[in-house]
Parts: sequence; C-alpha cells; structure tokens
Amino acid sequence: MSLSKVNKQIRNLEPRLNSLGNLGKIPVILSDSKGIYLQEVVNSQRHPENKLYFWCRRGVGVEEQYKWLKDNLATKIQELDSNHITLYIWLGTCDLTEKRGKFIDLRSEDFTTVRHVCQTYKQIYEYLKDYPTISLVFLEIPYYSIYLWNERHDHASPEKFRTQDKKLEHQITEVNKYISQLNTLFHKNSPLFGLDLERNRKHRERSQASYNLNYALYIDGIHPIPELAKLWVIRIALRLPADCQ
Repeated sequence: MSLSKVNKQIRNLEPRLNSLGNLGKIPVILSDSKGIYLQEVVNSQRHPENKLYFWCRRGVGVEEQYKWLKDNLATKIQELDSNHITLYIWLGTCDLTEKRGKFIDLRSEDFTTVRHVCQTYKQIYEYLKDYPTISLVFLEIPYYSIYLWNERHDHASPEKFRTQDKKLEHQITEVNKYISQLNTLFHKNSPLFGLDLERNRKHRERSQASYNLNYALYIDGIHPIPELAKLWVIRIALRLPADCQ
C-alpha cells in the first residue's frame, strides 16, 4: 500500500469510530517499541481509541514481557481500578531478530525461534486462564526488514541481509498462523497488519498481479511512520466494542 492509500484508508475508516458504543472492558496493549509508536498517535479526544492503555517497553522479547506481566499484573489492575481487561499481546518482533551493536540479524535460520515464541504465547494463554475477567487477543507481528534497518544504521554491506529478509518473512508468517489459531479459541481476530504493507504490481505480459512489501511506510525498517501507526490504531479501535464486551 502506498502512503496516499494509507491516508485514504484513514479518511474512510476514521468516521466509523464516531458510531461505536461504550466498552465493557479496558483495552490494554502489551507490546515492545511498536506499541510506543502507536501510543504516540492516539487521539486523546476520540472515542474509543482514547480508552487504550499501553504497557510497552523497548527492545523486549515475548518471554521478558511475559515475566513482566506476571510480576506486575496485580499492581496494574489496581492502577486501572478494574480487573475487567481485554489484553492485546503484540510481541515477537524482538525475538525473531537479535541486535548486535546497532545492527540486527536473524536469530535462527530454521524455525527454532518461531517454536519458542509460539510456546511462550501458549504459556501466556494458560497463565491468564486464572483471570476469568481478562479477555485475551493476540495481535499479528507486522513484517519488517533486517536489510533496511541495517542500511539506515550505515552497515557497510546491507545487501547481504536481503536473503535473511525472505527467511524472516516466512518465520513471521508461521508465527501469525499460530496467532490466528490461538485467537479462534477466544473467537477473536487480529487486524491483518501485513495487508497494509502489500504493494501489488501487474506484470506487463499478463494480468496477474504479484505482491511485495512497501517498507517505505516504516521509519527504519521496523517501526511505522505516523500515518501507518494511525491506521493501525484505527484498525484496533474499530474492534474494541466486540473485543471488550
């Protein structure tokens, strides 16, 4: 999707927020730095996006945030003055790649990390079974680019990471398949963030379209520009009445 199409989507979808009713639960997004970029574009005057809470920390993996959740959930419930919460889990980006200095690398060439992320998601699900007033929704991991991150941080040979990008794309797809399976247990769905990155190209010799990902909608290969972040906030906000019953 191009930037102009992102802005068109915002113009088309934002008015729908005006007709949404009250929420029965408090929506909270548990995330890494992705969530911070969304938090920065929330309209504090517009219902229901202004009801969103963010529990976000930069650079943390799913296991770290799971431990943080167990250590801090009781305190956070007290701060919210309610145990009726819909908790959105938006993690995994910092697990599939690892930071080495200012650059990032694919953490594993096979699906070892994918299995670890999915196992930790399941642990979060099992843990929250003891909190019947907390609803759970897993949000898909948006695709991102190792090559672009390293290029933006002045790597001497960023081109060599293009192969890693393809492997990363496959790993994210597998994690997102598991997320979809988990969400069916709660009769929930995640916004399909990846669709907002797709850019189709028609082949000249045939009418069939192919798709690639438009990482120009990211600041640095990982984090969304404000317009894309706003679109993702709206996509989540439109689901709040159903998710927060």
